[in-house]
Amino acid sequence: MMLSCVPKSVFNWDYRIEGARSGPAELSINFFTEAGGIGLGPEHFDIRKQGWLSGRWTLEAEREPCSEANKPNPLVRRFVLTTPEGDYTLRAQNLFTRAFSIYHGEREVGTIQPSGLLARRASINCLPSIPERTQLFAFWLVVLTWRRSANASNGAP
Repeated sequence: MMLSCVPKSVFNWDYRIEGARSGPAELSINFFTEAGGIGLGPEHFDIRKQGWLSGRWTLEAEREPCSEANKPNPLVRRFVLTTPEGDYTLRAQNLFTRAFSIYHGEREVGTIQPSGLLARRASINCLPSIPERTQLFAFWLVVLTWRRSANASNGAP
């Protein structure tokens, strides 16, 4: 199953997601913080960073955590996602690309790829067994990584 991710504007990092089985989907990243949200059909999830300097985010439904992501090393583009369906690792495919792979154990179960070298449009391609909520949480983390990189190259904080 492939999801198509289209930026809502050139002025922010919010996305419209096309192709979700659960209905219309979107994600947002707060302008000043590393928090945001995911809308997936009738459901809404908040993403909260757990501490200003922490590398931990929670995905929450009605203020109750349902998944979390940890970035064990601030220098490596890798996250460990803990979900009700199991643990996943999200990591950059290599040092020179913005593409990421999702692993369940040692098995690759999905990819997140920009549509071009400098493009912000992207696609998510995962096995159907991976919940859309988990796919979008992983994509949200990838977008956060892209935003950090863009801000660093622009000299922004």
